[in-house]
Amino acid sequence: NACNARFLHLTLQNDQTGALVPFFLIGTDQGLLQRPVQLTDLLKGNAERHDILVDFSRLAGHTITMLNDAASPFPGGGGGPAIPQIMQFRVNLPLTGRSFVIPSQLLAEPPLEDLNEARVAQTRDVPLDEIEDTELDEARDPNTIEDPNDPPDGSDETGSPVIGLIELKHWAAPTSIFPKVGDTEIWRFINATPDTHPIHVHLVEFQVLDRQQYNVAKFKATRIVDFIDPTTGKPFPVVQPDPDELNAPKDVVRASMGMVTRIKMMFNLPSGTVPTEGQHFKYVVHCHILEHEDNEMMRPFEVVADE
Repeated sequence: NACNARFLHLTLQNDQTGALVPFFLIGTDQGLLQRPVQLTDLLKGNAERHDILVDFSRLAGHTITMLNDAASPFPGGGGGPAIPQIMQFRVNLPLTGRSFVIPSQLLAEPPLEDLNEARVAQTRDVPLDEIEDTELDEARDPNTIEDPNDPPDGSDETGSPVIGLIELKHWAAPTSIFPKVGDTEIWRFINATPDTHPIHVHLVEFQVLDRQQYNVAKFKATRIVDFIDPTTGKPFPVVQPDPDELNAPKDVVRASMGMVTRIKMMFNLPSGTVPTEGQHFKYVVHCHILEHEDNEMMRPFEVVADE
């Protein structure tokens, strides 16, 4: 998805019959899946890559249109016109060469086998916030009480520009995340904003573990993550990864609005790198919405060789 800000929710529709055409997902951001996954729709955040196979062999003479119904911004909408049609396939050329069969297995081993078996060295909380620039000190100071008449989403309070932040820090603030070379970590992206953010972690491939709704109002007031639904007194359910994310090698994850999204990754350096003791390797984590990453929603992290 090379859009600067727009999510895409894609389907393939047979214009003659109105039916959805199924397709097979065979790969994601970082490589092949172990087995193809049959889908009829696909949600794509910015910079997410998906490799798919479509079987047109029984659709001669048909016209297939790729449709999109994702709201912009995602998921609430209200910020851009609808773009319902993406492209069209007119199936009218004869197929030549060998017939094709989609294999039942693409890899002998799961692509995330090392991650599945790895011991987790640390779990980190990585909050995502949108806040007016003049309120930065207010948000950092728990003794400062906001005006009760302010909107709960933190916007339109002073007329100052709204910025997106990771860790409630500007890009230029000192680095605060220092994974060790070879360690496996779980990061929890705590989304306290009214948007879903496609978060890209440089260097690594990761596994999407799950998502869980949490008490956003309590988090914004106290910075405490509480998974108890205040209306029922029961925990919010844990949501498993979407079909395109399950056991898939990823480097971009959709950090859903109002949820904590967990990913697991191993901080191995590029092949051939020979680190010296105590050496720091600098990378970034950022939202892949262009307007957000250019508006402070990007932070450095440094991978440290063991001393």
